[in-house]
Amino acid sequence: MDWFLRLLGIRESFDGSIDRWRIHFANLQSPFAYLVFILAALAGGYAIWWFYRREPDYCPLERRRIMAGLRMGGLLVLLTILAGPVLEVFMRGYVKGKVVFLIDASK
Repeated sequence: MDWFLRLLGIRESFDGSIDRWRIHFANLQSPFAYLVFILAALAGGYAIWWFYRREPDYCPLERRRIMAGLRMGGLLVLLTILAGPVLEVFMRGYVKGKVVFLIDASK
């Protein structure tokens, strides 16, 4: 996990640790948005399946399945990007307190 945090630019403090982390989607705030997301994924998957099912026989079945799988993966990546994923990392650490003195020499 340490390499992943360094990849994201999050550095762990020396005395701290990761308390918890979670991924949520910024653009899916309401149940209706989740429903639209799921329906779009299902409709896209069905459309891809339907188009590749009617592909002429000059393309072998195995190749059609591979192409359909790649398109479905691309659709899933596109929908995930549109959903706006956010990674939240909560870190617990200890920082030494600092004391600052301000001396005013004015009269």
